[in-house]
Amino acid sequence: MLIFFIYSILGAFLFGKVSEGNVIDDYTNFSNFGKAMVTLLRVSTGEDWNKIMYDLIDDGCQPAYAVLLYFLSFIVICTFVMLNLFILVILNQFDQYYLTEDSPVTIFKTHLVIFQKGWENFKTHFEGTKIHESQLIDFFKQLEPPLGFENETKKGMFKTILKMQLRW
Repeated sequence: MLIFFIYSILGAFLFGKVSEGNVIDDYTNFSNFGKAMVTLLRVSTGEDWNKIMYDLIDDGCQPAYAVLLYFLSFIVICTFVMLNLFILVILNQFDQYYLTEDSPVTIFKTHLVIFQKGWENFKTHFEGTKIHESQLIDFFKQLEPPLGFENETKKGMFKTILKMQLRW
């Protein structure tokens, strides 16, 4: 609203005397603060803002570079603000619905940290990227469910590891 307020006052000061054009009429003009505010609202939606700009340039009340600077700066600032508001809404929805304690993303992050801490205990060989196949059963035994095995014998764990088709 502050941007609209500033640009409405500036538009009424610069273009208040322009009353007719291809698009400029009794409703779309800068003759007073209220009509300038409504015109800028129309411009911010992208509806024929370039035609309004060309009408003001053709009238010749201000130099063309002043009109261009006025409209282009307003469009850039409005687009930047609207984009930030759009991103704010998306992030707010993401925080509200996807970062709760029972969301899949939060559960995955928790399990990933547990897996990484368990991996650190067994990564002595291969520069921390692999563990030795003889350590797989011990590795899965020390992990808590659902990542590890709960109350299963070594033979059962070995069969399950084989079903995973891990490369040895």
